[in-house]
Amino acid sequence: LELESRILDQAIDLFQLRYTRAAKRQLGEVTVSLETLTKQMPLFPTRAVKASKHVVDSWGEGDAEWWFYATHGTSVAWETGAPILFADVLHSLLVKYVEKVLGLGFGCVHEAGTWKVTASWIEESSDSSDSSASWSL
Repeated sequence: LELESRILDQAIDLFQLRYTRAAKRQLGEVTVSLETLTKQMPLFPTRAVKASKHVVDSWGEGDAEWWFYATHGTSVAWETGAPILFADVLHSLLVKYVEKVLGLGFGCVHEAGTWKVTASWIEESSDSSDSSASWSL
């Protein structure tokens, strides 16, 4: 899980660069795709298209077996060499990624059916509720 934490930290660092650019342009929100960020993250597994599916091609410092048991638990056995869909890896990190964005103090909404997360930082009136996340996975 230490590697997962480092991957999430990289994603947040890249997110912060994006929102800083948007804030400098005086925008009140930014939409960032987690999938797009992964292309700039050296620690993130890479993908390849095999049989018309995006699968993890290289785990970098990670391991397919580690990821499988971390996300599925030990009640199901890992089959060595079984392909892992890249989307499954993204999906396993999306909730944690949004939680970290919320931890920065932003309102946050996940666009259903995508890897995009929109974060806003426009101050609302004092009677509004705290920052929250909206989900449709």
